Amino acid sequence: MDVSPPMRNGSPHVLCVDDDTDVCSVLSTSLPLLNLTFAHSFADALKLTRSIIFDLFLLDEWLPEPSGIELCRQIRKLDVSIPVVLISPAGYPSDPEAALAAGATAYLDMPDDFCRLECTVIGLLNQAEVRSTEAKLAEIAALRDEIDAHLAQVATRQRRNTEASHRAIDHIFRARAYLEFMNAGGVRSHFEKLWREVLSDRSEEMD
Repeated sequence: MDVSPPMRNGSPHVLCVDDDTDVCSVLSTSLPLLNLTFAHSFADALKLTRSIIFDLFLLDEWLPEPSGIELCRQIRKLDVSIPVVLISPAGYPSDPEAALAAGATAYLDMPDDFCRLECTVIGLLNQAEVRSTEAKLAEIAALRDEIDAHLAQVATRQRRNTEASHRAIDHIFRARAYLEFMNAGGVRSHFEKLWREVLSDRSEEMD
């Protein structure tokens, strides 16, 4: 396992997994815009994926057992969306179907011209950033909808509470008024009409 160089501001962090240190040196030279961390075994790579957040994985398909394809499967258990590029080294049989079935985003034969690899990696990083931006906007929209729904529920509860309070107050006043009305010699059948008039007059005073 190699310690990555100091993180450059804004540089995507990429984990390169290859047991060939010469290939790692070439990748370091060929991908100067990226912050690269190197692992040379399945175990070291898996440990890094569980402790560090990366922006992209670049895997040698033919790692010593377990393979890069199996490592891809393990990565997909942690993150279903992160770009994973599997590379088939020169001189080894290619198995793109198995790589893609394992969840690889892209599959490349080890190119003689590393410009192709750089373009693929940068393109995938850009696509991932766009998807993340869209996901963030969707998240914000969902949160706003949730907040609006919550505020509507609160407003409904407040309105119901206010109406219940008014009914309770009206009931108390009505009972007190009825008692005083009857004690003062009022006729029971007249109370409803006179009580409504009192409320109407009071409402006009408050307006």
